[in-house]
Amino acid sequence: MILHHSIRSLAALILLTAFGCAEKIDSFEEYLEVAWRYERAGEPQQAIAAYQQALALDPAQPIAWYDLGVLYEATGRTDLALDAWNHAITHNPGYPEALVNRGSVLARQGRKELALADYSKAIMAAPEDFAARRNRAHLHWELQNFPAAQADFAEALRINPRDAETWFERGRLRLELNDWNRALVDFEQAAELDPANSIAWLNLAQVFTQLGQIPEADAAFRHAVELDPKLAEQRPATLPPPPGEAAPAADPVAATGFQRSSSSAPTP
Repeated sequence: MILHHSIRSLAALILLTAFGCAEKIDSFEEYLEVAWRYERAGEPQQAIAAYQQALALDPAQPIAWYDLGVLYEATGRTDLALDAWNHAITHNPGYPEALVNRGSVLARQGRKELALADYSKAIMAAPEDFAARRNRAHLHWELQNFPAAQADFAEALRINPRDAETWFERGRLRLELNDWNRALVDFEQAAELDPANSIAWLNLAQVFTQLGQIPEADAAFRHAVELDPKLAEQRPATLPPPPGEAAPAADPVAATGFQRSSSSAPTP
């Protein structure tokens, strides 16, 4: 799942420049500045302490709660991150980044309906939010809401048509649904945008074989093996073996982590 990271406004960046090094810190803004300086310097514990000081002075500031949650998550304190994002959302119910991050944690915890609600609220607040769309697509996929998953993938790709990973993931979904022609389009886009993605080339080989395009399948498989020689053991069973070799018995879809049955969608 995609998590939003800390976002700084132009005004905040100007504030950082204007304050310089204050000898005495006695305001929310100055503590916030110090927190950002520590964060940029890669000192998360000091940044956390500064955020806490800032919020002690003004606990109704959603951006400080949001940034504090990002640091808690980055340092492995997920429960504290959730609590911080809860505060951020309490003070700004339409805070898309906080909603996406909270939804991602809830999804990992198996609280999928709550996560779905957070992603939906984020999309309502910011319809062009790529992370919210893509994360909701994955969650619909896990819940086997395949039409909804495909609709969200389509919107995510409209927002960011050059995201190779999203093309690849939608291809995986279409592979799960045995929608070979559309999976082919998605894997071709993924491979074009990220030519080093060996699994995209391997999946292209699998789809080409299903469509009976054997020369194209062989070329895609050879390219996948050039990128990752370990994939040589995953030659699609429907692709004729090299001269003098027997075809492997392993199922090619299972070998790449996918399942044929539509009764169990793979977890993104």
